[in-house]
Amino acid sequence: MTLIQTPLPLLAATIGLSGVLFILLGIIAEVLTRIYFETRGKPPYKVERVSQHSAGRTPHNGCEKVVG
Repeated sequence: MTLIQTPLPLLAATIGLSGVLFILLGIIAEVLTRIYFETRGKPPYKVERVSQHSAGRTPHNGCEKVVG
C-alpha cells in the first residue's frame, strides 16, 4: 500500500490541524477576555477574604474563597 491509498496521512493531518486551530482559538479567547476586563476597568476576579493561617496548614496560600 502506498501513502495515498491509506487514510492515515489524511487523518493525521486533520488531527494535527485541528490541534493547531484549538490552540489558536484558546489564544484568541484569552486575548478577548483580557480586553473585555481591561475596558470595564475591573479585575477578572475578586478575592473575598484573605485569612492568616500557619504556613504548613493551608495548601492554597491563605486565600479563602475566590468570587467571580
